[in-house]
Amino acid sequence: MVTNLVILEIFPSFLNSCYLQVEEESGKALFQKNQAPVLNDEGESWSFEVEPAKVSELKELSQRIIAASREDKRLILDGVSLHCTLDLNGVSTHYKFRCPEQGTDELKLVRLWLELVEDKVKDQNCENYLELLKGYFFESTGIKHYDEQPYRIKIYGAHSIYKKEALTKALQSVSKRDELLIDMSNFESMGTALYECFTPLFHVKKLRFAANEAARDHLLEMGFSADLINLVGKSGKNTGDQKKPEGKQRNPSKKWYEFWK
Repeated sequence: MVTNLVILEIFPSFLNSCYLQVEEESGKALFQKNQAPVLNDEGESWSFEVEPAKVSELKELSQRIIAASREDKRLILDGVSLHCTLDLNGVSTHYKFRCPEQGTDELKLVRLWLELVEDKVKDQNCENYLELLKGYFFESTGIKHYDEQPYRIKIYGAHSIYKKEALTKALQSVSKRDELLIDMSNFESMGTALYECFTPLFHVKKLRFAANEAARDHLLEMGFSADLINLVGKSGKNTGDQKKPEGKQRNPSKKWYEFWK
């Protein structure tokens, strides 16, 4: 029996590539973050099931995209490349495209796939990867709020001067809390012009950071004590010569409240 497959492969410039596949008949799906030796990342995969209506939507979008095979005359130096494939009744058809634009079927397909993964897969590593991957397609502040105890703000990905207003607003909004956890475990990079956004945090009575190495280096440069920083996650991206002082090394698999000591 021939298995009909709907497949999308995504190749970001500075992140692991990934592979998404669903079987039309069973709805069984696979989301695979591919191995990236240069990033010291062995990759990971997650399985889930997709409802028949969503499988049909993925298939129909893919069919329209492949049938149109739009010619893209834009000059694109980096960003993200994608391969859309349909294996139907033993026949395989393909279409390759780059940096899908707003309002196109290509971007609708990407959005549908990523929304399905986000909804179906409840795993921290998957969430971290999706946060960075979605930045190649959709605008994001790179900030999330969690109404937990203690209250948690997650700052993830790369932050430039264009995100300064959002970052300033987010940190000011929580600066009067007695207890606060700043989660920078999935942080990549930021410019020093954003350091002043963190100034309100010096007034928080009980403040802790869960940070990867890149975030820790920035926090120390800002003047936060190493005692406030629990080192977790991967290194992120760093630019320039950074000091590498020792921080509190904790197991990344622990729950957030276990850092709260």
